[in-house]
Amino acid sequence: MLGMAACGKNAVDEVVPDPEEPEVPNPPTPDPVNFYYVGYKYGSSFQEKDRNAILRINNSLVELSPNVASEALAVSVLNKVPHITGYQQVNANNKRVAYWKNKALTLLSVAGGQNSGTTILAEGANVYVGGMLTDPMGLRVALWTNGKYENKGCCLGGSRLRSIALREGKPVMTGKFHVNAAMWVDGTTFMLADANSDSHYIKTINKDIYVIGYRKTSDQKTDVAAVWKNDVEVFTLPLGKIVSSVLGTMVGNDYYFVVNFYDGKKGRATVYKNKTKLYDLNVNANLEAKAIQVVNGHVYILGNYFNGTKSQAIQWTDGKAKVLYTEAQKIYLNDMVVK
Repeated sequence: MLGMAACGKNAVDEVVPDPEEPEVPNPPTPDPVNFYYVGYKYGSSFQEKDRNAILRINNSLVELSPNVASEALAVSVLNKVPHITGYQQVNANNKRVAYWKNKALTLLSVAGGQNSGTTILAEGANVYVGGMLTDPMGLRVALWTNGKYENKGCCLGGSRLRSIALREGKPVMTGKFHVNAAMWVDGTTFMLADANSDSHYIKTINKDIYVIGYRKTSDQKTDVAAVWKNDVEVFTLPLGKIVSSVLGTMVGNDYYFVVNFYDGKKGRATVYKNKTKLYDLNVNANLEAKAIQVVNGHVYILGNYFNGTKSQAIQWTDGKAKVLYTEAQKIYLNDMVVK
């Protein structure tokens, strides 16, 4: 009997349960983003000098300097606090560089004919404002760090600082020095391309600096979008036309561009990812794109439609247009942060 019991026990196959289907977690839902826009409110024409700086957060409008002629040109957002730069008009011929934190105003410069903040970066404990100052010899580009002034270049007309990033805790900048796309690093100005070039975006990855802009072809007949790594060109996108600006951004190793150009007297804009055309913005409108960002896989572009002296502020999401302000509301927008 013991033998039979032992034999019977060995004869029973061990039951191994089927492996459970691994639980597939739901992909995380991206946090909702906020939209910050800056520009100005105007009277009868978006081209008139009598204008007043504004900030829009999502759907709420904030008048930054409602009683003084002014314009908000650039915005940076840190911990949901908008930091803004532009100018306030002192009199008919003179301006001062302006910095707003929310609605609180600081004037950073003396008065001058072309004085204005043109780019801003709020990072960590510091706020960096890039701008330009009228100089008896021409035009000076400058940087203010927490209000402290530094001269970055003098004195050529057309010069602009357009974008700021940090490398190892120090600001690096890009823009235009007279008629050349340029980069400012550690007190040195690097010319990135020959005349009639420009750059609008800068980003750092570790110690490397990437700049996005445009330059002429070798025969000077058309323009190409270009990316420089440090001061070496590493990417070009032939555009086959003369452009007025190339706005760019980077996501990982991908470059996104919105290219402004004219078709006759009508402003047009085309969007690219690397060397692939994604789409044209509204081909029936006279328009200009002002900013581009890619967030959570969506391409956001800010711009304005033009109709004589009137404008409409527009945001495109993956090519689909949304009117932010109608012609009757008389708002012109210059810059955007999606965060």
